[in-house]
Amino acid sequence: MMKSGHLFIRKRSVKIVAVFLSLLLLTGCWDRLELTEVGIITALAIDKNPETGEYILSAQYLRPAALSAVAPSPVEPFIVITSKGTTVSELIRKADQNVGRNGFYAHNKVVIVSEEVAKDGLLNLFETFQRDKRVRSYVWVAVAKGTMARTFLEKKVKSIASVPANFLNSLFISAKTDAVTHNLLNFYKKSLKEGIDPVLGVLSFDKAEELEEESIKLTGGAVFQQDSFVGFLNETEAMAYNWVRTESTNKSQGTFKVPMDDGSIISLRLISKKAKIIPTIKGEEPITFTIELNQETQLVEQVANRKFTSNQEVVEYVNKVKETTEKQVEEDIMRLVEKTQTELRSDILGFGETIHKKNPKVWHKIKENWQENYPNTKVEVKVNVTIKNAGLIKGELAPGEQ
Repeated sequence: MMKSGHLFIRKRSVKIVAVFLSLLLLTGCWDRLELTEVGIITALAIDKNPETGEYILSAQYLRPAALSAVAPSPVEPFIVITSKGTTVSELIRKADQNVGRNGFYAHNKVVIVSEEVAKDGLLNLFETFQRDKRVRSYVWVAVAKGTMARTFLEKKVKSIASVPANFLNSLFISAKTDAVTHNLLNFYKKSLKEGIDPVLGVLSFDKAEELEEESIKLTGGAVFQQDSFVGFLNETEAMAYNWVRTESTNKSQGTFKVPMDDGSIISLRLISKKAKIIPTIKGEEPITFTIELNQETQLVEQVANRKFTSNQEVVEYVNKVKETTEKQVEEDIMRLVEKTQTELRSDILGFGETIHKKNPKVWHKIKENWQENYPNTKVEVKVNVTIKNAGLIKGELAPGEQ
């Protein structure tokens, strides 16, 4: 009897636990929002009215019904809603009112700001994003060059993507070495960090003579002093920046051309690189810096004006390519440094950051005047280039020579 009694109690306990767990599983989320109650936002653009000083927020909302594969709609799969105000929280509230739904930002791909907005500083503008976590920190951030930021959400380009935000996102993901690509978190880090200034991506329209329509391109970089925009980098300067600052190997990959003295052009693909900035601190002497860059490359194209008759000539030519490439890369980096010192007055390469890491006591003494002293800092660049498949150089291809 005792055994059967214990067994009965045990079975009853199991049933009670099972019922309790079922109730937990059947309980819904108290704060959930149905799909019909939210507006899915895929991109944001912020402009400024020069007359009133108000911000203009343009939000790109998805139309889920238009994207349906079962019963597609002929209308556009997106709509751009505009609101005006003095703060981001006000802009977001008005956008929700205009669309009649609560904004859902988890699928937001990019935030684009105009030059005028960027000049006034972005940290205060983005503070709402950080506080209420509406906009995720991994979204791309870019400055619109020569046009309103809104136009990139409305412009129709020849693209497989039906939603402009998806097209813009693909530009950032597949960006080449001549374009700077940073997300919101990276901008926060560099804006708030001592001894380094941020750089953001740049979106612009490009219309070639042979093209009927304008195309959107992501090239160059937008330079900031702390969080205020001060100027642009061109493609070559952005490439030099990526050589020194980009930490990801994938982002460092790209092809660049090297003009030779004999008129030929060599194209090299950067497959890996390692860069570091070394500060030299000696007592009261001025602090100097050395940028050391090691590049591993592959030969991808050779437009030669002569043939090689011996392996010795090939070796000599490869050495010449190496020397010419190292000289060009050094000059490109030095031109970037000089531009940041004289024109932009922005430490985007992080020279001050290296002092902070190596000798915090020295940095504590000079950090207040670093922005004024940086333009007078002496910088040296040393580059070492390795060409992996140099043995493939045989001279130009010509018909009927086999």
